Amino acid sequence: LALGFLLILAGIVFRGIRESMWTNIVCTCVEAAGLLIVIAVGFSYWGTVDYFEIPAASAEMAIDGLWLAVMQGTVLTFFAFIGFEDTLNVAEECKNPERTIPIGLLTAMGIAAALYIAVAITAVSVVPWADLAAAPGPLTEVIRRAAPAIPPVIFTAITLFAVANTALVNYVTSSRLLYGMAQQKLVPPALGRIHARVRTPHVAIFAMLLLLAPLALLGSAATLAAAT
Repeated sequence: LALGFLLILAGIVFRGIRESMWTNIVCTCVEAAGLLIVIAVGFSYWGTVDYFEIPAASAEMAIDGLWLAVMQGTVLTFFAFIGFEDTLNVAEECKNPERTIPIGLLTAMGIAAALYIAVAITAVSVVPWADLAAAPGPLTEVIRRAAPAIPPVIFTAITLFAVANTALVNYVTSSRLLYGMAQQKLVPPALGRIHARVRTPHVAIFAMLLLLAPLALLGSAATLAAAT
């Protein structure tokens, strides 16, 4: 299954940037729909808790505890926005990139920030933060409490779309990074070759497949994530 998943991704990335991005758009819409469902079912809970409550261990440290919470939140926020720089790696394949890339990047960041904030407020409003931290699937727990009629399998399916989306974007980006490095003679020049028909860096795409396949077959999901 893991190898088949990688082969499908490689096929999409090889076929073209347009096909890759349309797949990305579909997956992103599914992910966003899942987050909007979470916000919708939990919106009635907004304002029912103290959003400035600090954990007891941090509260004992007074102002230092507050700054610790802020720093932890900053680190998580930085991690949450990793991936937006991938947009720049496909700038050469965009029409009028000087205009479209800044608009797309800032718009995407604004929408993502709004979704993140709304989901965060919804989650701690529906589920006490201590229970949320211990839950194996935080958003699934929010749905279970706020809308028990919605079957959990829906969010399992949405998670699969999210995983596929992340893998696809990373695959596109890594192949373009190899292509760019080949142009700068930092890696073998063959990695910079472009397929005559589909106009994608097919050697770099195949090289990434050779690198990822053993990790997918011999390691765990954690190993693959750490390697990425």
